[in-house]
Amino acid sequence: MIKKTAVCLTLILIVTVSFYGCKTGGLSLKKSGMKSEMIADSLSNMPDDAAKVVRAATSLLIGKSLSSRVSFSREISKKLVEAGVVEKGFSMTGCQLYQYDTPENNAGRQIMVVLDFENALGRRCRGKLEAGYRVEADVIKVVNAAVEPIFDAIPQTLCFVLPAGKIPCTQETLPKTFEFLYQQVAKQAVVPTDPNLPDMEQDWGMVVFFMDRISPSARVKLGISASDKGFDGYAETSRYVDYNGWRVGFSAGRFAMKDPVPENKLYLKAVYTPGKEAGFFKPSTITGLFALKQ
Repeated sequence: MIKKTAVCLTLILIVTVSFYGCKTGGLSLKKSGMKSEMIADSLSNMPDDAAKVVRAATSLLIGKSLSSRVSFSREISKKLVEAGVVEKGFSMTGCQLYQYDTPENNAGRQIMVVLDFENALGRRCRGKLEAGYRVEADVIKVVNAAVEPIFDAIPQTLCFVLPAGKIPCTQETLPKTFEFLYQQVAKQAVVPTDPNLPDMEQDWGMVVFFMDRISPSARVKLGISASDKGFDGYAETSRYVDYNGWRVGFSAGRFAMKDPVPENKLYLKAVYTPGKEAGFFKPSTITGLFALKQ
């Protein structure tokens, strides 16, 4: 029986990690009359002009200096940056070209590219870039461009457990960024295999970090259960914070991490339900299953 705890549910963790890979369920890449097959799976395999535009646009998105070989108007640059697809501190880790139109009269070229980003902590996000441009003698001139987020990943999760008394307990003490929260929680986390862990019941807090950016309409849920099957679990003590699309879930309970009875199992389940981008059918997925008793 899981007991309620009066502990503030603002931050908590466990080093047992479980995650599932990216799967579809978000924005479709298909457009009317357009092939959706991948043309190139990396910058090095793209046509040179397309690769240059992608590099330049990506530099704009992550706040780096631009190449003089690609020209954006001030209006287009502002539009791309204000779309907020990615934050500063990220790097492009991959890209895939799905559209490359080259009219015979060379009036302009059109590309559509999917971009993958990641930062040093391991947060990830994706975006779709569409751009039209002209290849001139000494410069590529971008005449239109747009970028939007893609929410098609089942988020990977990291979970930490720490004594309930070591978590920030007020809105004022909650770190303002995902990174600061992660660092603060990781410092206080216990190691589940530590032989010195107490074998008596005490109040514990769990913090689950969803490392992939997810849709505003997607839902996450943390539940504590004696069974590792199904989606059900005690969720009354669970709370959630959204850092610009990267979610963090908090839960708490009173239990003994070192239980002398092997049959006494206890699990924390992280359940993800995709947002409206997935369409009418939005199946839930357990994206993290963490053993709370060793």
